[in-house]
Amino acid sequence: ENAKIADQDLNGTARYIGMGGALDALGADISTISSNPAGIGLFRHSSANVSFGIVSQQDCKTFANGKKTNLSFDQIGFVYSRRTGRSSFMNFAFNYHKSKNFDFILSATGKLDGLSSQNKQTFLKSQDSTLTFLTRVGLMSETTTRSTKSTTFMQIPFCLLLLTIRTRGYIDGYLGASDFDFNRTHSGYIGTYDFNLSGNINDRVYLGITFGIHDVHYKSYGEYTEALLDSSDKSIGKTSLSDNRKVTGTGFDVKAGIIFRPVESSPFRIGLSIATPIWYDLTTTNYTTIDNRSLADNFGYYDTGNIGESYDFKLYTPWKFGLSLVLPSAII
Repeated sequence: ENAKIADQDLNGTARYIGMGGALDALGADISTISSNPAGIGLFRHSSANVSFGIVSQQDCKTFANGKKTNLSFDQIGFVYSRRTGRSSFMNFAFNYHKSKNFDFILSATGKLDGLSSQNKQTFLKSQDSTLTFLTRVGLMSETTTRSTKSTTFMQIPFCLLLLTIRTRGYIDGYLGASDFDFNRTHSGYIGTYDFNLSGNINDRVYLGITFGIHDVHYKSYGEYTEALLDSSDKSIGKTSLSDNRKVTGTGFDVKAGIIFRPVESSPFRIGLSIATPIWYDLTTTNYTTIDNRSLADNFGYYDTGNIGESYDFKLYTPWKFGLSLVLPSAII
């Protein structure tokens, strides 16, 4: 989940996306407000932009509330430019863009013949280190039953471990599986609101600073099912695990940049930029359910259990540094 939030999409104006975001030294595009704020300093006239996009997965199958095609409102912003000298300007800009679009459907299915089921894998881990870890942190003991108290970390591995626990209170076996089916839908976005102050000095040095606010709205729902087998490889039903997860919160960062032309008579430009980490303050909430519809007497057949948890956490992304060049032949 952290990796999804820390990553960012290439998103913004059509020109910015069409050039792969390679505008940090070229500037004069509102989307550079996030990558190199000095790019806004190249504007000499006020302007406004709005952009839309489409996210499409035509080859996938629909699942839960997930959709194959989603319209995306990607960007809207403006630049107010004011002349402060014969060849100098002071600009103020605001831009909203969807720095991350979470709309995505994942589906996977296959045979487990000759491979290990998740039930077996969890059992093997419990014999090695997982049980020791859970016992050490006080979440589990050698006599733990399915009524173990809820945990504050991701409950999926824990629920799979519970599936291997007999009602007598100890772990002594597992079930195999013939095939699996996994489906997950993601939705939501990270909206970034950037406020920029920039300008230029004698049309040769361009400076800019941007303050950004990031608004996180992430949801996912997944289901994993295995067709279980007994010791003689006879089908004895299925076990399903579902996880409903949500992450919300906000973050902020500061970005600064400079673009300068070393030679007055040449359009050759050098761009430098720096961006602080995005300091996120987030809340994650999930609700996990395990539904055992097998005929295995010792594994809680026709048993359903659920567990939920919510907690706050912080996430800091890496610092970013940029160096870019624009040669005369690249000016368009």
